[in-house]
Amino acid sequence: DLPIYLAAIGPKNVDLSAEIADGWLPIIFSPAHYAEAYAAQVEAGFAKAGGGKSLAGFDIAPSVPVVLGDDVDACRASVKPFLALYIGGMGARGRNFYHDLACRYGFQAAADRVQDLYLAGDKNAATAAIPDELVDAVALCGPKARIAEQLEAWQASPITTLNMTTFDPAAVRVMAELVMGADAGRPDRTISIPNVPAPAPAGPTPASIFERMAARVAADPTLPAKVNAIFQFDLTGEQSGSWVVDMKGAGEVRAGTAANPDCTIAMSEADFVALAMGKLNPMAAFSSGKLKITGNPMTAMKLQGLFA
Repeated sequence: DLPIYLAAIGPKNVDLSAEIADGWLPIIFSPAHYAEAYAAQVEAGFAKAGGGKSLAGFDIAPSVPVVLGDDVDACRASVKPFLALYIGGMGARGRNFYHDLACRYGFQAAADRVQDLYLAGDKNAATAAIPDELVDAVALCGPKARIAEQLEAWQASPITTLNMTTFDPAAVRVMAELVMGADAGRPDRTISIPNVPAPAPAGPTPASIFERMAARVAADPTLPAKVNAIFQFDLTGEQSGSWVVDMKGAGEVRAGTAANPDCTIAMSEADFVALAMGKLNPMAAFSSGKLKITGNPMTAMKLQGLFA
């Protein structure tokens, strides 16, 4: 049978996940706070399911930001815009599940402050108000040795799958080494994407990045249905211009403009190249104003796979 997973953070939906699903996909998950924030709901769901359902047959698979670097504060800083957006801006006051989650973790004063600032339009101050302790509770940040130390809490928790959120290939390699040891880098199988040109060794341009996007769309006909949105990129700089990523119908990537894009993304050419190459965190770029989105930012996140 096809496994069914539910993405949930609110108490009722966590309960529902444990009752009816094969797994649970939380976000902004803290293993140190599992007992007080989630355990009762998970066990209640198992009890409703009956049949002896338990953690032994249930996959808890949180999405976890992983930021590798020697400067721990800089690594934390790349996670804070994401947390500020969710805790401060993902819902009206009194109806933001992520704000409520931070409160359940014991960060109510900070969560209230972040929400007040974000809803007042001061995204930078909201980002600065995210406590380092909250970042450390829900993300893996710093050099390899520190991440290894932090990882112990995750390995000791009930989670069974850790879904990495990262834009750095080196972070993927470090996590593989820490978790898999000698088996890292030797997967059971490899997947080749036909007819996708290799990226230029250096100096990518917006045009070459969009060409690679087009190749990925052509190589995987299922991508448009997964994204189901039209994006327009308006770039400034020496190679300024507009490009359309049409992920409806058959899928198309082309220069020009769209009549009714679902999202319009405006940024400089240099920042676009840095984002595409994994050197600029999109949440940090959005929070700082380097990346401006007209439309739903969550829809824009669906494009991440095309930059990989």
